[in-house]
Amino acid sequence: FVPEEITAKVGQKIVWTNNEAIPHNVTATEGADFASDTLQKDDTFEYTPTKAGTIDYVCTIHSGQNGTITVTE
Repeated sequence: FVPEEITAKVGQKIVWTNNEAIPHNVTATEGADFASDTLQKDDTFEYTPTKAGTIDYVCTIHSGQNGTITVTE
């Protein structure tokens, strides 16, 4: 995930786009509850946080691909 760490505000839409030819997904592991379908090239997934805190997420297809969202008021 690029960038691996981002900051967003409560209510701000976050969009992931798979720019690679290999499939990926986005799955929250802590701080939120979301999981995308498998994203093929150019597919997107959107999530809008509803509370402040830290959200950790991973690609369950590829170990070691993870990210963190810091959500502020």
